[in-house]
Amino acid sequence: MYRGGNGPTLPNSGRQRSRYDDKREQDYHYNAQQQNQYFSGEEDEPPAQIHYRNNVNLGLNNDHRYDSLGRGPPPSHGGITRSMSINAIQPAPLQHSRPIAHRAGSTRPSNDEEPVRISDIEAALTRLSMQQQEQHNEEKRKWAEETERLQARLTVLENAPAPRSLAAGRGRSANRGAAARAKTVRPIRRRPQAEPLTSDSATPITSSDDPSADDESKSDSTILQNYSTKTFRRACGVKVKDAWPDPEITRTNPTTGEEYLNPYFEYDVGDPRNNSVCVAVAEQVLNELESARPAGLSDSAEWDYKTLLKCAKVSFRNLKRPWKKGVYPEVKLMAEASERTNRWYSRRCTKVKHIMSQAEKYAGLHGIPFAVMKELIHEQMVSDEASGPEDDEEESPQAWKVRMAVKYGSKDVTPSGLQNIDFVEVLECAWRSPQLSNISHGAQTLWEKSITTTELGNIKYSRVKNTRRKSSRIPNIAPWDFAISPEWLED
Repeated sequence: MYRGGNGPTLPNSGRQRSRYDDKREQDYHYNAQQQNQYFSGEEDEPPAQIHYRNNVNLGLNNDHRYDSLGRGPPPSHGGITRSMSINAIQPAPLQHSRPIAHRAGSTRPSNDEEPVRISDIEAALTRLSMQQQEQHNEEKRKWAEETERLQARLTVLENAPAPRSLAAGRGRSANRGAAARAKTVRPIRRRPQAEPLTSDSATPITSSDDPSADDESKSDSTILQNYSTKTFRRACGVKVKDAWPDPEITRTNPTTGEEYLNPYFEYDVGDPRNNSVCVAVAEQVLNELESARPAGLSDSAEWDYKTLLKCAKVSFRNLKRPWKKGVYPEVKLMAEASERTNRWYSRRCTKVKHIMSQAEKYAGLHGIPFAVMKELIHEQMVSDEASGPEDDEEESPQAWKVRMAVKYGSKDVTPSGLQNIDFVEVLECAWRSPQLSNISHGAQTLWEKSITTTELGNIKYSRVKNTRRKSSRIPNIAPWDFAISPEWLED
């Protein structure tokens, strides 16, 4: 501990000056001198470090920084603490006019990492170039397909007949004396419910009730049913391609002057109005069969009024389906999808017949066991063939037909030139491997070469390949492993 002696009294402090005060005053003047030398360039050590060293030697702490000059409390017993004097001036860091260039440290690869080789960079650039080339080819193919579609649409528009003017249509209608018939509400005609005829020779056809009947009776039943449906349409004045009219509108047969029958398809066949229509159709069929038999109906076929009335009701239910397609859009879509599925199934079955006829020959040419060849030929494993566009909203059937004709190589793509020609578009199976596709295409090619000119002329459609249109159908049986595309399986 420091003990101060007697000395002169400090001004404004009320106490005597000690040796401690003398030492602090010497340090103050020493630090000021060192700072002047540093800023003038004579010293290299900053004044803060100088005073920091002096404070350590003196044993000062932070408790004395803001005290006035003079004797203060002794240093703490906890040890010497480092501090900055209040008199020390902290200079700002010097700014050099020229930036100091630091030497970049060399980054050596670690022992676990291999250095990058030129061959690796060249391989990466090659892969990138191949990917860009594939992307370019894909975009080029899409543009070509879109150009084909647009060209087909333009061809259809150019060959379409000019629309009739409204004034010309009105003039011809006026010359014929045609007038719009007012919509009238026709009262329900009450026909008497006819009872089955009591005749000894009138017996129902066996096929209508007995499923185990012979083929001849089944054929007679089918002929009678088809004749009943045709008579139903004739009695209603509606052809196959005509839409069913509003049943509330009265229509008259221009030849006989009789009113056409109007079924109410909104209701069931048990509705009194529909029942009266079925009764009238059954009576007309019965009268016509007494004078002439339909073609193909055997001499042993027998029927009665009850059987014909049942056929008329079946005709009503069958004709109700196309009426629903014209009224309800969702029913139309479902019916079209069902019809398309049935057509594609029928074409696959026909294709399997053609391939099976050449399966043994193809197996011998390529060294495949015939038993294995038969396992690879199935209706579920062959490609589909479409007779129209994938979406009618994006491409019309006429434009699709022109595009198929161009793809097939036809020169005349006018409506008259394509009138008697039908095309089917062979779809690609995304799930099928190239190996199985080659087997199917190879056997199909053998069949095409084996048919005669007469058989070739009987084919109703021309097959268009390599259109890159894919089928979304997946087979419901498991093919062999090699028959599945690895790319499709990964996706």
